[in-house]
Amino acid sequence: MYAREVEEVLLAVEGVRDAAVIGLPDRVWGEVVTAVLVPAGASRDSAGVVDACRRALPGYRVPKRVYWLDELPRNAYGKVLKRQLREEVARQDAPAVAGSRAASALTIPSGPSNAPPSGTESRWLPITNPGRPPTPPRPARPTTPRDSPHGRW
Repeated sequence: MYAREVEEVLLAVEGVRDAAVIGLPDRVWGEVVTAVLVPAGASRDSAGVVDACRRALPGYRVPKRVYWLDELPRNAYGKVLKRQLREEVARQDAPAVAGSRAASALTIPSGPSNAPPSGTESRWLPITNPGRPPTPPRPARPTTPRDSPHGRW
């Protein structure tokens, strides 16, 4: 997925002056699409932004979290510094981890919850490698023509 595709949809939404899309860590999905926006005026309509994205993008590209900043960090050439942006969003999200929700963030629930089901805390483990099982070892190569299934090399 290209972040630019989502950013173009976000920039077309009324009330958004600037936009950047980053991936933030998630316990279930690995990373979730996160929109960091600069408002064009005083209004910050996160739900309207998400609705506009749902109409224009497939579900897996719709931002799951929306953050509003006064300005996006940029380098001398005007490129958004996404690493610095991730750190800034993590600082804003720190109160949410401590128990209270950050006022500037809207978290959109999607799919299974990040929290383990109640009563299963001791049994619940995150999936570390959901890939297929390892392939079995190959059989040894015949050492003599007699060992070969065809009687020759």
